[in-house]
Amino acid sequence: VLAEIQDESQYFETAWQDSRYRCARAARGLGRFHARAKNWQLAAEWFAKALAVAPHAPATWFDTGIAHMRLALVKEDPEHSWREAARCFSRAASQEPDDADSWANLAAVLIQVRDLKPAASALDAAIRLRPDDWRLWENATRVHVALKRPARAIQALNRLLDLRTRSKRSVDSYLEQFEIVCRQVEQLEAETVDLPPSEAAKFNATTAASALDAYILRLKREAPASPGTSFARLWALCAIRVSLKMNNSNQVKNEALLRDFKAKQLRALLGTFNDDSASSKDTAQLCRVALEFSRVHDHATPSDRSSAALLLRSIADRAKLPADHDLRVQASCLEKVSL
Repeated sequence: VLAEIQDESQYFETAWQDSRYRCARAARGLGRFHARAKNWQLAAEWFAKALAVAPHAPATWFDTGIAHMRLALVKEDPEHSWREAARCFSRAASQEPDDADSWANLAAVLIQVRDLKPAASALDAAIRLRPDDWRLWENATRVHVALKRPARAIQALNRLLDLRTRSKRSVDSYLEQFEIVCRQVEQLEAETVDLPPSEAAKFNATTAASALDAYILRLKREAPASPGTSFARLWALCAIRVSLKMNNSNQVKNEALLRDFKAKQLRALLGTFNDDSASSKDTAQLCRVALEFSRVHDHATPSDRSSAALLLRSIADRAKLPADHDLRVQASCLEKVSL
């Protein structure tokens, strides 16, 4: 008790020796003393001595896992330390299953050593205990993307959208994962196109596709209209997904959706377009997207066509395009049709 009050290592050492090396509390105290001093090797050794005496001690297993995590961050060959940390957090979680921190740290360590299926299971356990922790959902997104589980990844992306106020993370923070999910769903659909609906693979592909389409609609409603190339890429991916569905029975609805996404992509690009110093590459990209936008007005209302013509003219003026440029021609065509 005196050692814990005064935080003096010699009292712990005396208690350890007087107990004939059987006082787990003294060994754990020495481990924590060295951990506070950031001497992680000694901390791990003393925690190991404590566990040899009293192995049913979830808090000590957890502390040992932390020590090995810290060692892994400074070692040239950290694999052994990561594995030891995983073993310790696994023991802590098995002894105290309601401790979300043990499950979360176990998942984080398993991600480091690329044991992704066990990491996904550990994340599931942590999320059940702490469903509003955005960091867990962020890790879950990455793990399920890596495991090629697009439906689970989209579930995690939806939760991150729910928790964006708490996380302070912009929607485009997960652009890389979203892009991979789009490709995975497209591949699943292509691989199962000829399978009957009763097949499990077909069901999984349909489930993932429905989840992706619902998420894209949610992005349209809730994601901010922010400027920048990353947001432009986000809306481009949404537009690509919608364009893949243009041949189904909801063609009018899908065209309107595609038009909205192309408009969002245009405005994101315009938000950072510098009229005086834009590169030829930036100008070419802006014009290409503007032309793509102009070609999805077959079922648009006269008002929509008129608005589109104004937007195209504005872009042509900012990009200093000649009078015979395709973009100005398209603007004139849209205006004539709207009349």
